[in-house]
Amino acid sequence: MTVRQAALIALGLLGCLVTHHVPGGALAASNLETCLSGRYPALCRKDQLTPQQRQQAKAAELRENFNLCATGRYPSLCKHSLLDTNQRAIVDRAEREENFKTCSSGRYPALCKHSLLDANQRAIVDRAEREENYRTCQSGRYPTLCKHALLTSEQKAQVDQAERAENLKTCLSGNYSSMCKHGLLTPEQLSQVKAAEARATGSRAASTSVGTAPARPAQARPPQMQEFPVPVRRQGARVNCDDGHWIDSVLADGNIIKLEDGSLWRVDPVDVIDTMLWLPVSDIIICGGDTMINVDDDETVGVTRIR
Repeated sequence: MTVRQAALIALGLLGCLVTHHVPGGALAASNLETCLSGRYPALCRKDQLTPQQRQQAKAAELRENFNLCATGRYPSLCKHSLLDTNQRAIVDRAEREENFKTCSSGRYPALCKHSLLDANQRAIVDRAEREENYRTCQSGRYPTLCKHALLTSEQKAQVDQAERAENLKTCLSGNYSSMCKHGLLTPEQLSQVKAAEARATGSRAASTSVGTAPARPAQARPPQMQEFPVPVRRQGARVNCDDGHWIDSVLADGNIIKLEDGSLWRVDPVDVIDTMLWLPVSDIIICGGDTMINVDDDETVGVTRIR
């Protein structure tokens, strides 16, 4: 049994003891407070409420649901069926505005709901996505991430030249034959690459024959394997960090993370694509109160504590 498993069992036993020893009045009062906040309907024990309290709890849930929906930032958490006609109009406008903010950066086309854009917005977003795509393409290091169909004729020529130059760098090391696109090389370049690959193969064979480990290539990994420069909103040293946490559960398709201490954290919409794949019991570090780091997956997301 691991320390983590033992801790979880101990917490479960402690919960049972608390349930049996806390006076019923205190539990009822705590449940009523939770219900009347309207923020956590899944945690509300409605069977313990009076008819009047149920009505109050329902009104609170409707209020909090609208408050959440009206931000426009969490459409997947919004219960649209609970909204009245006027509220739906307000929420629809807010969601369209927030969607346009995400789209207009051009950096997150997969998160952009293009169907919610009007004609003018589509033109702005299309231009932004093409500009961001060109930034990715022009280095020549990420051909699989480059959407060549979005490039102009001039841009295609520049990108083709850059990709060929980066490919040649990979090939000339001689250590990454399987990653070298030999079809992009000129006859002269191909001759140089074949010689480099032969030298690399001979060096590895010689090292093996004398019982020593092959020398590590000077270049740790080929250019195409470098980390893709996705914009990072939180950089620099970790300050005011609290470690020792782990995930208790992933809720609402990754929009909410519940930690082992019972705290609930709402994930920034642009980061849900990562957290929806997180697993319980993963180690977590909280930094600055607005950043969550999944140590196991080596991923950082923006969060807001809601409980």
